[in-house]
Amino acid sequence: MIARDLWIDFNDVDATAHVSSLLSHARPGVAVRVGGILFVGDDEGNRCRAQVVGIASGVVDLALEGSTFEAADDSQVSKLHV
Repeated sequence: MIARDLWIDFNDVDATAHVSSLLSHARPGVAVRVGGILFVGDDEGNRCRAQVVGIASGVVDLALEGSTFEAADDSQVSKLHV
């Protein structure tokens, strides 16, 4: 399993598969830049790929790639449907 690059809260994902997080939630050493692709995830082990679409005042805006969503628990939905 690939470690997450940036923590996100999947409960905050909007209807267009966008979410924001704080730059301070990035794993040390990870380059967070507009246009970059990161592995994002939560503390439960859910994760997916996301593209950085903006960074301002320490807030990172992301567009999630829902088809890459991996649930930590097989009993959960295996794909993020947005």
